[in-house]
Amino acid sequence: MRKMRKMIYSNIYNVPEQTAIKNTLIIMKQLELKSKENSSFVFWVKRTFGYYSGESLFKRIHSFVRNNFTYRADVPDELLIAPYRILKEKLGDCDDFSLFIKTVLSILNQDAKYLLLGKTKNNFSHICVLCNGVIIDGTNSVFNTVPKRFINKKIVSI
Repeated sequence: MRKMRKMIYSNIYNVPEQTAIKNTLIIMKQLELKSKENSSFVFWVKRTFGYYSGESLFKRIHSFVRNNFTYRADVPDELLIAPYRILKEKLGDCDDFSLFIKTVLSILNQDAKYLLLGKTKNNFSHICVLCNGVIIDGTNSVFNTVPKRFINKKIVSI
């Protein structure tokens, strides 16, 4: 646990593959809270997205992620980047984008949840955000859709 805390304070955390989903969600929650304590990031979120609401807010966030971040897969273990750090790194994968999206929505007092997706039953390989029935997936070029290859879905609230 001491190593985990040390890594969280460094803004980037490496999750071993064996415990990926469970630990990824725990660390994502901790990185969200840490980002919400970052006054510069909170100010940036409110200045950038605070004037929007409803579907226009969700579209704006989706568009921001699609236009400003580059997708890069984690190999071999899960690497998580704090939302305020991804603004500088400008790259990540589905969990980094989802963490950024959910944190932004949380700062704006929106009740967002994670949506786990899988190609087979009980095997999740993708994550995005669900808020007020709208799917926000920073890796999907089409707003508010789940790619057809994902047949297994699970809403996660942490």
